[in-house]
Amino acid sequence: MINTKTITHISEEVAPFAKRLINPENLGSSRVLNKIGETRKKLDLIKDENIKNCFSSLYEKIINETNNIENLSNGILELSQKIEMIENKATKELLLDEIKKLIQANKKDFRKDFSNKMEFIETATDAVNIMNKKYMNVKSEPREFYEWLNKKNSWFTDVIDGEIKPQNTYRNGYAQCKKEKMDYDKYLKNFSKTKRMQIPETFQNNLELEAFRKLVDEYNFFNPDSICKIYNNEYLNRHPQEIKEIFKRIHDTYGTLVISSNAKLRVDDAKYIEEELKLWKETGKDRAILPNVINIDFLNKQLNQTEADGNAFNFSRKINLKDLLDLDVSSKYSSSTIRHEINHLNDRTIKPENDFERLFNYIHWQINKILHKKEWKNELQNAGINDFYQNYALKNKYELKSVTSESIMVYLSKKFKNQLVYKFKMQPWIFDLKPNKIRLEEINRKLEKEAH
Repeated sequence: MINTKTITHISEEVAPFAKRLINPENLGSSRVLNKIGETRKKLDLIKDENIKNCFSSLYEKIINETNNIENLSNGILELSQKIEMIENKATKELLLDEIKKLIQANKKDFRKDFSNKMEFIETATDAVNIMNKKYMNVKSEPREFYEWLNKKNSWFTDVIDGEIKPQNTYRNGYAQCKKEKMDYDKYLKNFSKTKRMQIPETFQNNLELEAFRKLVDEYNFFNPDSICKIYNNEYLNRHPQEIKEIFKRIHDTYGTLVISSNAKLRVDDAKYIEEELKLWKETGKDRAILPNVINIDFLNKQLNQTEADGNAFNFSRKINLKDLLDLDVSSKYSSSTIRHEINHLNDRTIKPENDFERLFNYIHWQINKILHKKEWKNELQNAGINDFYQNYALKNKYELKSVTSESIMVYLSKKFKNQLVYKFKMQPWIFDLKPNKIRLEEINRKLEKEAH
C-alpha cells in the first residue's frame, strides 16, 4: 500500500492515477484506498481461477486508467459474480476473452473502449443469466404489457395468469375498447379457445428472453460473431432437437437469427420459415434482402397495441411476427404474414422523404387509388386475397405491394404487375416467388380435417 505520510507528490507523467489518489487536495482519498483494498480481497476469494485472474488483472488496469473507482469497484465485483453464474463454459470463456482484450489494450485504446466493452459484457451476461433463470428483470417490457392489459381490465390478463376467474371477479374489459364489456359466457368461451395457445408459458418465455432480444437488437450489427456464439450456445438449447437443428441451419445458410417465445412452436413452423427464406433467396439471388432477425412473439407489446400481426424494420432488417402457420392458414386471414413482412424489407422505396417528396407521393397514390381501386381489388381477389386484405392493401403503396406479394402470382395480370413495377417501383422478380409448400401442406391438412 502507498504510504501517504512520506509521499506528497508523484509526477502526472509517471503515475497519473496515483497522483490523483494521494494529492492532499484529493478529498476522500483514504476512502478510495480502503475501497481498493477491500475489492482486491473480495476478488481474491473467487473460486474459479480463470475468473479470479481475469478480474484481478482488469481491476489493476481500472485503478491505473480510470476515474470513479468506488462505483467501478462495486460494479466489477457484481459482474464477476454474474459471470460465475454462467454454466456454459464456452459462453463464459467468450465473455472473459472480451475482458482480456481490455486488459491487453494500450492506455489510449483502453480508455476509448472501456465503457462500451464493459456495457456489452454486462448486457450479454444478464441476457444469458436471465434466459437461464438465474435472476429476473424487475422492470421489463413483458411486465409492462401485462400492466397495460391489467389497467384496461382486459380479460386477456386472466389468460396470461392462466386462471379462469369466477363471475364476480373476472376481468371483463377489452384492451382496445374502453366502453365495451365481455359477458361471462363469452369470457369462458374465449378462455377455452386460448388454452391451445399456451399463453402463460409464452409469457414466461418472454420474461426469460427479453434481455437476450435486447442484446441482439443492440449488438448484432456491431458484434455479430459474439451474438452468433451466444445464440448457438444458449438460446438454441431451449428448443427440441429438431427445431434447434433447423434454426441453426437457417442461421448458417441465410444469416438469420430466429427467436421465438411461442410455447406452441412446432417443427413445421421452423420448416415454414426455412422454406420461405429459401424461396426468397432462390428467386431474388443477390438482390433479395433477407431478415437479420425474425422475432416471433404472440404477446409482442407493439403488435398487440396496434392490432397488427407483424411489422418490419428496414434499417435493422428485423421482422416481428405474432405467429406462423396457425395464423397464416387461419380461416379469417389465410395469408402469409412472413412473406408480407419480408417484402417490406425488399421495398426499395421505403426511405426518408422530404416534405415535397411526401406530398408528391401522397398525391400520386391517391390519384392512382381513385382510378384503379376496383381493378386492384379484383386482381387481388382473383389471386386468392380475401376481402380483409384487399381493403388493407389500399392503405398505401407499401401495403399494396406487400399484400400482392402474398398472392398466387400466376393469377395476376401483366397489366397489374406492370403498374406495381413502373408506378410504385415493386421489384419485378418478386412476381416469380412460388407458394410456400409447407404452408400449402398445412392448408390441405386443415381442409381434410374439416371435411371429416
